[in-house]
Amino acid sequence: MVELSSTIACQARTKSGKGQAHKLHVAGLTPAIAYGPGREPRLLALNPIMFREQRRTYGRSHIYDVTVDGGDNFKALIKDVQVDPVSRNILHVDLYAVDMKKPIRVEVRIEIVGKAPGVIEGGLLSQLMHRAEVQCLPGLVPSSLMVDVSELGINQVLHTDKIKLPEGVVFTAKRPEAVVSVFEPEAEEVVAVEVAAEGAVPADGAAAAAAAPAAGAKAGETEAKKE
Repeated sequence: MVELSSTIACQARTKSGKGQAHKLHVAGLTPAIAYGPGREPRLLALNPIMFREQRRTYGRSHIYDVTVDGGDNFKALIKDVQVDPVSRNILHVDLYAVDMKKPIRVEVRIEIVGKAPGVIEGGLLSQLMHRAEVQCLPGLVPSSLMVDVSELGINQVLHTDKIKLPEGVVFTAKRPEAVVSVFEPEAEEVVAVEVAAEGAVPADGAAAAAAAPAAGAKAGETEAKKE
């Protein structure tokens, strides 16, 4: 099987507007634009089917090689993708041209690895952040950030300052942010699960049912309805 290339092949275009976009879509292409520091915005067109597979394979934080017929090839990030809410077809793509010698800010996916002891003890794990913004040279952008939770107990929270970043990569946030936590389920939730599993009546419900006849038949009916 041939490996999918991360090179986005584009065609240059000179016109913009809804009419031009419609003509491109009919021809099986999607309008795009490339811009960046020190560059004039450039109108492009690309193959949406190939682009969708590339984006799915390499992700948003990947530095792509962009080739344009007629030359002027460059490196870029996928800045924005507009998708039709009904058909899910790609309507427009923004590419951000980068200077490989200058730091950039980019969001990177967070992946949870390991088994938290707090989960083994009955706690529930909650991932509070799924992406984090980092700053680094374009060639150092990580594909993802691995967060190890193998030492996370119940009622503990792991923050960004505990994540080991690759050399040359830093978080842009000035303060540590909560990434993942393990919390203890509420006591009421545990009781509800046990009752549902055993088909039992909670003790307080049984006591109320036993006391109802002493208050009279009408009161008993009222209490029974409340139960």
